[in-house]
Amino acid sequence: MGFTKNNQQVKKSAGESIIENNSHYILDNLSTAAILEQLTEECCELGQASAKLARIYRGENPTPTQVEDAIRNLREEFTDVMICTTILDVNIDIDVMINKLNRWKNRIESSNKKEPSKWMYGRS
Repeated sequence: MGFTKNNQQVKKSAGESIIENNSHYILDNLSTAAILEQLTEECCELGQASAKLARIYRGENPTPTQVEDAIRNLREEFTDVMICTTILDVNIDIDVMINKLNRWKNRIESSNKKEPSKWMYGRS
């Protein structure tokens, strides 16, 4: 009697193999500078996807893009960034992450104690 992997485990291990093989191929055929340039491009595209989704949520500046399409595009661009960082072996520093999350939380807490600003750029 042995154990059998479920479909999700098989899919994950096959996916991991593809990721590893393709990452090695890319590293063997492109310079680090070229991969960093690709990362730069993908980060810019992620920023554009994020801005598009914010525009949809805010509703001030109409766009024909549907929210589902914008979310799908955001995920795709995030995946592109993750591909580049995976190939470059850039890992999350959990201590930095915790520090930044604490700072962000503290800024929000501090701003909630202040009176909201009545002035906005371009408006009186």
